[in-house]
Amino acid sequence: YMGELSMGIFIEAGDLPGGFGGACQLLFLLIAFGYILRIGCVLISEGAELLLLVPSCAGLVGSVILPVLGAVPDGAIVLFSGLGNNAQEELVIGVGALAGSTVMLLTIPWGLSIIAGRVNIIDKKPVYSRPAGHPKNWQKLHPPNNLSLFGTGVSTRPSVVKNAKIMIVTILSYIVIQGPAFYYLSHDNSDSAVAKHEKNWAIAGLVFSFTAFAFYLILEFFHNTHSEQTESLVAEVSTRAIQEGQMSLAGTMLTVLESHESDAASMKALQQRLRVVLRPFFSKYDLDGNGSLNLQEIRAVFKDLGESPSSDFELIFKRVDADNNGSIEFHEFVEGVAEYLLANQHKLRSHHERENGVELAHANWSAPQEQIPLPAREASATVQEEGNEDDEDDTEVPDDISKMPIEKQQRAIKIRAGWMLALGTALVLLFSDPMVSVFAEIGVRTSIPAFYISFVLAPLASNFSEVLASYNFALKKTEKTVSVSFVQLEGAAIMNNTFCLGIFLALIAFRDLEWKFSAETISILSIELIMFLYANKSVHTVFDAIVVLCLYPASLGLVFGLE
Repeated sequence: YMGELSMGIFIEAGDLPGGFGGACQLLFLLIAFGYILRIGCVLISEGAELLLLVPSCAGLVGSVILPVLGAVPDGAIVLFSGLGNNAQEELVIGVGALAGSTVMLLTIPWGLSIIAGRVNIIDKKPVYSRPAGHPKNWQKLHPPNNLSLFGTGVSTRPSVVKNAKIMIVTILSYIVIQGPAFYYLSHDNSDSAVAKHEKNWAIAGLVFSFTAFAFYLILEFFHNTHSEQTESLVAEVSTRAIQEGQMSLAGTMLTVLESHESDAASMKALQQRLRVVLRPFFSKYDLDGNGSLNLQEIRAVFKDLGESPSSDFELIFKRVDADNNGSIEFHEFVEGVAEYLLANQHKLRSHHERENGVELAHANWSAPQEQIPLPAREASATVQEEGNEDDEDDTEVPDDISKMPIEKQQRAIKIRAGWMLALGTALVLLFSDPMVSVFAEIGVRTSIPAFYISFVLAPLASNFSEVLASYNFALKKTEKTVSVSFVQLEGAAIMNNTFCLGIFLALIAFRDLEWKFSAETISILSIELIMFLYANKSVHTVFDAIVVLCLYPASLGLVFGLE
């Protein structure tokens, strides 16, 4: 029904005329459907990320909802490829989308993340923190465009290895169906007979796929709700929400403030989140790169954050200016912001209850009447030691910063996220089926197998947001953000091995279709095994990035050679 509805908007690909005119119309449909699917995927991704700013949803969204919704576009293409009247012929398009997505995500963004996140390697270790005795304007990558094959690279954390092990376990779903398929294809040439023999194995693979899918989500929820991946995602979304005028600084910090306790660990957690969120705003005005701002520059930072300094503004920063030199270094700025948020969160809530929805200048930067005995100095020392690791790009910030109370901001975020998710999902479901038809028609007209067309083109629409997100994380040039980038890519491969493959096996089992995708399966498994070995490396050089990037065309060549 969704396919018929979409074809009421655009002409059926198979009904287009031949010749140059028909080719132009087919190209238009390809661009139109691809663009709409890309919009749908971006809406789903950004809508889910907005829910990270809602305290009650953050853990669930980061560990469960984001991975599932990220797999919806590929799952939809796989599903609709096996629902038409020519399901056995068009199923190859679903295989192409599944293989193209898995291989592309594990190669191109992985390699680009290494290049984007590279720093200088000294004594076989990437250097992220400023060595003792080096000037404050020390750079992680010098010279700035250094592309040394073995002298620059990234390092990763254990979370990358852990996710790689899960990825390898989930490839058993392919083996469950591919092993019997080899046997039956060699003993019976009848498609219907092979499909009949494979049905039970497809059901077994389906059960394993969705069992692994459920296990992975449960594992993510209970072990990664407060993982570095979720924390990094929340910080990234918080920064963007402030920059786009969707929330205030106080509103984005609500998740941490509500769980805060008066101890050094809680203060450290708050300052770590603030350090990531505030860095681009601070760096925007640190024009000389000396790592400090004067009070006038800090006033400008507050304006970008949507906060309004009051007459008591200077008292906070005289207190946190430990060396009394009149300049506020970044760790001192973070300390002052943390103390302010903790001192004023109850004031903001009580004011909102009195006004019951009336807008207010929610972040009036007045100093607390007395200095709260917080373990700020102890936590700040740790933050200062780690402070050199993060170095993010500056971003222009719009002037129309929201002045809503925190509770109203939360409601607005939920509403916005809701309609983005609904609209994005509707677009993906509506236009996946006609996109499958366009891929099939392109294959007919060009005599290029539809698998290759789907392999190359489908991920451009369905996985664009994942590629962009991983690249942007890596640009920050920290071990943590590079690791988050790799973990996200591995997570996407795991979802393809479970959720998307499960849909595929359901089509094989319940539509009596034949699994005859041995070359494609071998290509997918080969790439995942190679990337498993790479994931176990603690240091990835630019040379490794080039090798990984070459795996993408190599996987296509492998399929072509095997066929």
